Amino acid sequence: MAAAAAAVERGDIGQYRGVRLELVTVDATGAQVDLSCACMFTHEVDHQPMAGGLAHLDAALGGQLAQARRDGAFRAQPLETLLITPPAGAAQAPAILVIGMGHPEDWSPATSAAAVACALRVGHLRGARSVAIAPSILDTGIHSDEDVNGPMLHGFKTQLDALQQLHSLGLAAAPTIEHWVFDTGAAHFPHKLQQYQQAFASMMG
Repeated sequence: MAAAAAAVERGDIGQYRGVRLELVTVDATGAQVDLSCACMFTHEVDHQPMAGGLAHLDAALGGQLAQARRDGAFRAQPLETLLITPPAGAAQAPAILVIGMGHPEDWSPATSAAAVACALRVGHLRGARSVAIAPSILDTGIHSDEDVNGPMLHGFKTQLDALQQLHSLGLAAAPTIEHWVFDTGAAHFPHKLQQYQQAFASMMG
């Protein structure tokens, strides 16, 4: 008998400019949003196989994501993007955006902050109301003590502020995004939620 799927955990991070930010224990295939985003590096640390949510996404796409990277059709260079319409039943979201992160050896929290800003821009261009992003840091084999949650929140805030400014100047439509999700693994949920909430409070203070 198959084991029951783990319950999805959710935690509120805060609200900014009418957008509700949330931490949810899902990956790119399980996020129930208009646009689900996954981050992907040029290779995994020590060239190990894909793991976690990224491996799950690749499996849902029949291994074609890894194949595209091997073939050089999608090299996952910094902020290179690939917009996918997943096959029926492969993902909860109708569209998946894969964001290139470059070499894992060059990663810093600023890399992930830039990916968040990229996801927000693409979500805005698509008129999405809900967007989720999976940072894919641990899935890639990166283990760092550096704070990444604060920079990712800052990347979100800075980009949303810019979009609102562009709208006020008559250069862009008003942002439609109302719900933003940061994906995380269940094992890290309580600690991550506390980190995000503290970083949000500090950012708003």
